[in-house]
Amino acid sequence: MNIQGINHQDETNALTSEGIRQAKIVANRFRDMPVDLILSSDSTRAQQTAEEISKVLHKKVFYSDTLRELRRPSIIIGKKDQEPKVQEVIEALNKNSRLKDWHYSDEENFYDFKKRVYAFFDYLQLFKEENILVVTHGITTRMMVALMCFVDIDPETFLKLLYFLEFHNTGITVCDKNEKNEWKLITWNDHAHLG
Repeated sequence: MNIQGINHQDETNALTSEGIRQAKIVANRFRDMPVDLILSSDSTRAQQTAEEISKVLHKKVFYSDTLRELRRPSIIIGKKDQEPKVQEVIEALNKNSRLKDWHYSDEENFYDFKKRVYAFFDYLQLFKEENILVVTHGITTRMMVALMCFVDIDPETFLKLLYFLEFHNTGITVCDKNEKNEWKLITWNDHAHLG
């Protein structure tokens, strides 16, 4: 959750001073972990986090728009969840989530988002490195893990997972892929470094 209670941000929102502090802490946590390269969302706050990690690890960062957070309707960007209009929009999005071609306005729907995360998995195949650190966002991380587990997922199941899988900023999730191309979830959103 965003520290200011604004859960609907766009790609240009920067980290707060608290976010920068957390990014520095998580960067130091990676100091003794094997990392060959860093892939990051091209959203400003993810870039800032990746840069803090890169300073500590001295590893190159590759940026990708496939790692961005789920794009919400512009009308709710910068708004708090408690606002009536935000609640109305979220309710409409959830109600119509099964409709592949339905959009409230200019957002990604569930199917657009899932397709983008599949595209990230294709992008990941371009890298031969064994230990890849990915800097992304909460909903995107949950979609990745859902697709690793189920390969495909419907909107209702994803919505349940979204609320079930608690997420903290700068949490570390570790996944492993074996020689059969099967994923395993090793660690979910470890945020012990935050105290």
